[in-house]
Amino acid sequence: MPDVKLALKGRIVTMDAAGTVIKNGVLWIAGNRIAAITNATDSTPAGFSGIAPLATKSTLYPGLIELHNHLCYNILTLWQVPKLYSNRDQWPNHKDYGKLISGPMGTLGSIPEQVAAISRYTEAKCLLGGVTASQGITIRSFSTRRYYRGIIRNVEAPLDKLLPAADAKIGDVMAVSAQSFLKAISKKSCFLLHLSEGRDAHARRRFLDLKFGDGKWAIAPSLCGIHAAALKPEDFQIMAAHGASMVWSPSSNLMLYGATADVAAASAAGVRISLGSDWSPSGSRNLLAELKFARAAAQAFNTGLTSRDIVAMATSTPAAILRWNDHLGTLATGKYADIIAVKGTTGNPYDHLINADESDLRLVMIGGRSRLADPALDLIPAANVETISVGAATRELDFEEADSDPLVAGLTLAGAEARLKDALQRLPELAADVLAPKAMSLPSVAKSSPRTWFLDLDHEEFESFTPKRRKRKGAGTPKAASLVKPAQRLGPPLHMLAGFKVERPKKLAMEKAGAAKLPIRAKVAGLVPLQLDKLTVAGDKDYWKNLKAQMNIPKAVKDLL
Repeated sequence: MPDVKLALKGRIVTMDAAGTVIKNGVLWIAGNRIAAITNATDSTPAGFSGIAPLATKSTLYPGLIELHNHLCYNILTLWQVPKLYSNRDQWPNHKDYGKLISGPMGTLGSIPEQVAAISRYTEAKCLLGGVTASQGITIRSFSTRRYYRGIIRNVEAPLDKLLPAADAKIGDVMAVSAQSFLKAISKKSCFLLHLSEGRDAHARRRFLDLKFGDGKWAIAPSLCGIHAAALKPEDFQIMAAHGASMVWSPSSNLMLYGATADVAAASAAGVRISLGSDWSPSGSRNLLAELKFARAAAQAFNTGLTSRDIVAMATSTPAAILRWNDHLGTLATGKYADIIAVKGTTGNPYDHLINADESDLRLVMIGGRSRLADPALDLIPAANVETISVGAATRELDFEEADSDPLVAGLTLAGAEARLKDALQRLPELAADVLAPKAMSLPSVAKSSPRTWFLDLDHEEFESFTPKRRKRKGAGTPKAASLVKPAQRLGPPLHMLAGFKVERPKKLAMEKAGAAKLPIRAKVAGLVPLQLDKLTVAGDKDYWKNLKAQMNIPKAVKDLL
């Protein structure tokens, strides 16, 4: 980007190890990096002559980094969890799951124009919650798989050679594959693995499966365990001894299981803890809301964690886990200018962020580019502005990008919102169309069907890590390891869709090319019109009321919320 220079004046919370807070400071920005940080009374740094600091009347923080979110599901409203579960293999079998979650997403995720709208809408949700980096949306076609290249940073595909890409996986690691898994993750800078989600022995078993041989563990410094809710203090000692880390998602854990990770034991063991809102059906609307949930859970369970500890879980700690900490996670000279500004400069600086709602965010900057801003700051070029209401406030968004992903090029947030509202109201009709394609050969599909790509719905594909086997003389021992993924296909995995029956022909011409079978007749039942989840908590008078109505959240946490 051009070497634009800018200076932001306000209270500066650096999130460095020393806990440095500058009560009245200036961030000097040149291009995409922070050029200097000074007190407001200091002289102007070299190269900034004639540039007057912009009084933000705000507290400035590093942009929020989220290491766990199933972004594409965040168009869905909060699910009122119907019972108490003990592990993650249980709740997807409830009759409402297909009707309210997997079915709608399997339908919309198969329609290109809806995939585009989902991508734009859910990324806007991140921006409005102060998130500057999160897990990406995965797109699959009959021939390719890629991650959506959006406005916020994507931890799996950061598109920056200085920021190593993370890998992520939902499925469990089978005990027989532990040694192969260790070999695989040892080559990664960060590997995000759903680990022991739940509160029972079955969930903990998924951690114990990582043990192999004589006291060896398939754990490396790259491993970041998502949830880790069933782990015991001695398990966290093992995690720490191997340099592993974790992602804490208290809202989702408490809604589904009535319990969450023992973060006091994890912290005492020295395990680094980051924060993730999981997804909107059984988690927080965004990371800003999850910060509040984390503080309430930390206080209710007497963890000893402070508000500063919790803010670190969304800034400096995830940056360190990703190996991005030389460039992001704290406000320091030379680092990327990923910055958020929260209205006001008084009170405890960490509680100030946690207490904020989206209407308090006056600026979200990524790499020196203002992507969300209060109009009074005049930081977004008029040609790029899309104006929205956030509670009682007005904010400007900038989605313009020279090499914008073709998936959403030219699509406004308003356009995406209108498209999704209409589609969710017409779910039964759309599902019938999506699931009843005409039989055709692979070449004709590729040439004529508009549905040649779709969302890869990670939450519906609990992949297992198992070794690949090669045919060779002798015993078929594992030669290499990989994630075992579903077969290549032209549409969503059929098991995710609600109330349908599919008939397949015995043979399809496309099978000769080695492709997956294409369903040719489908009968759909069970889907109903749904509402689109709102973009923000601000302005939604029912959000906290609906959260408190969740039957499994302990009263002590509800009272603090």
